[in-house]
Amino acid sequence: MLNCDMLPFSAICIDRYLDIKKTNQHFQKHLIKSYKKQFHIGSNLLVSDTADIVINRIADALNLGCDQSVHWLDNKFNFPLRTSNLIQNEKMITNVNIVLQSDEIWIFISDVTNEAKSVMDQKAIEERLRKETQTDALTGLYNRKHINKQIRYFHDLSLRDNRNPLYSIILLDLDHFKQVNDTYGHAMGDEVLRKVAHTLRDSMRRTDIVARFGGEEFLIFLPSYKDDQPSDLKQCCARIQSSISRLRFNADGIEFGVSCSIGAVSERISSDFDSSYRLADKLLYKAKNNGRAQSFIQVNDRLINVVGFDVLCNS
Repeated sequence: MLNCDMLPFSAICIDRYLDIKKTNQHFQKHLIKSYKKQFHIGSNLLVSDTADIVINRIADALNLGCDQSVHWLDNKFNFPLRTSNLIQNEKMITNVNIVLQSDEIWIFISDVTNEAKSVMDQKAIEERLRKETQTDALTGLYNRKHINKQIRYFHDLSLRDNRNPLYSIILLDLDHFKQVNDTYGHAMGDEVLRKVAHTLRDSMRRTDIVARFGGEEFLIFLPSYKDDQPSDLKQCCARIQSSISRLRFNADGIEFGVSCSIGAVSERISSDFDSSYRLADKLLYKAKNNGRAQSFIQVNDRLINVVGFDVLCNS
């Protein structure tokens, strides 16, 4: 049997039935006390707190007749071991090597906690930076730059696949939002924007992209809109207006609500997005100039005005 007590990492020796024959001093020192009964001599790994992936790799080693390994990325915590950092008292992240020696199977467990944490910290930083470049800090929605990028991607992919699907753009602006800031303060204005953003996210399909386009303006991109009739887009705009109108806010005991104006357009993907956006923007301002709290929608050169929520009531 290998003399493993001088090894600077943990080691477990088992037989082909997975019964533990020996553990080295490093393993005994770092094993969490509450697990000592599971890993005493004569106990079986199958009834211990050993990760399934390690058990499976042992089976692979026996079946294939060659050594196996488990990288920490596959399972960060393979064994209930603590690191040498007594202050943090954290669980050990490990790499595991399974080595066949005659009738013995040796499991060598290396502590890679520091290296793994460096990788995870770097990935967390990269993910945070990615989110910061893609999302609006206040609402958590995509920002203008990212939704433009997503629309361009959808456009290029559709043309490359020789498809020309219909898509829709909904441009939404909160009515009299400056008065909300002036009357109730910017903190309350921020709360309004956050709740409206949450409402828009909940009102749309998973495939739709919702973004804060700037200030109190939001843009919704609806890809692959199958029906070229205006009814579905009318229903969608009416549903958004209804959902936002039902929101209630409380500023020092004063309750108030908000409304929105919408410009919406459906186009084929082969059309120029910038011109579609400019058309939606013109329709939005048409809704503003027509009294607000309404939608102007254009599909197939047909202009539709939706005032209130009559579409929902009559559906």
